[in-house]
Amino acid sequence: MLYLTQQDINVRLQLAGCAYSELALRFRNDLIYGRKCVTKNRTNLMLLNVYLEILECYSITSGDDNCFTETEIQKIIEKISDLSGVCFMPINYTYTLS
Repeated sequence: MLYLTQQDINVRLQLAGCAYSELALRFRNDLIYGRKCVTKNRTNLMLLNVYLEILECYSITSGDDNCFTETEIQKIIEKISDLSGVCFMPINYTYTLS
């Protein structure tokens, strides 16, 4: 099993945060313009919010102080990908700045 690095988590948080913002904006616009709000969209928005909070609190260096195991965090990341539609790069991918 590959283990996440802090950079992996940071990149996933950033991409998932952008997807969360897009979902929230879409939900907001539905409310403002009186469109029918789909319950599934509201539920997905709340779930994504909880998953992001869990991921923000997870620390690679904390070890036993984390409430979630590495395996659970990786499953949460998969669920974030499913909810948001974001395809994350593989674990330990080398990111470069252009």
